[in-house]
Amino acid sequence: DIAQDPPRSYWTLGAIGRDVLWVRADVEDPEAMEAAVAATVAARGGLDILVNCAGRYGPFGPVHLVDPGAWAANIRTNLIGTFNAIRAAVPAMIEGGRGGSIINLSGGGSSKGRPTFSAYASSKTGVVRLTETVAEELRPFGITANVMAPGGVYTEMTEELLRSPGLATPGDVAEAERIRATGGTPPERIGELAVFLASD
Repeated sequence: DIAQDPPRSYWTLGAIGRDVLWVRADVEDPEAMEAAVAATVAARGGLDILVNCAGRYGPFGPVHLVDPGAWAANIRTNLIGTFNAIRAAVPAMIEGGRGGSIINLSGGGSSKGRPTFSAYASSKTGVVRLTETVAEELRPFGITANVMAPGGVYTEMTEELLRSPGLATPGDVAEAERIRATGGTPPERIGELAVFLASD
């Protein structure tokens, strides 16, 4: 679901004096992503950095038991949504003439099989290969593309898994419980890596 109101980070950045533009858009809608880029360029005079972090986790369960519609929805958000955002952003980066940086988020399952997470693992593996491909395509324009696998971060996706204990493996449930208890990978570390990858 798309949030009706700006996310917490919008208010946090505004509170410390940052000038933040918030545009509501659905990554699954190519035209919505084009409109979001256009709004950004109009407000800021260009676009230099794209971070793709929209994602969904489920459905969970053995591949022969999962709902095909839910499986396809995961691919639409995680993989096609990433493609839509890149496709919309690249022309603005090229036109700006300054190069740019694309940073995509991958996740567990992109480096090995992940039982009961077939949609998530497939979509995130696709994000890795998409990133490798666009990195080669965009190199002549001075645009870099990198992928981050941040590890277990405590988000609503963690709670989604914990609400489905019979469909995920016991090991994944235990890991989600650990992440909820400890907070997992600090979001600040992910932000620091993104800033590094987007910098000179």
